[in-house]
Amino acid sequence: MEWERVLSGGEQQRVSLARALLYRPDTLYLDEATSQLDIGSAQRLLVMLKRELPGCTVVAVTHQEGLAGVFGKTLELEPV
Repeated sequence: MEWERVLSGGEQQRVSLARALLYRPDTLYLDEATSQLDIGSAQRLLVMLKRELPGCTVVAVTHQEGLAGVFGKTLELEPV
């Protein structure tokens, strides 16, 4: 099936995070992984991801300022 035609952007992002839970990687790189979700939903999903994958290093790129508190360390990039 062509999932991009069946699922909304937020649903596709949730499926991607569910896949990460199944594979249980040591390192997970997230690039705007929750951009299609509201801040509350994004926070809950990322907190659950951290809880369920305690040994996983998560590197996330996001423009959602409300998610900074979810991560142990943050780096804010400024234009040069």
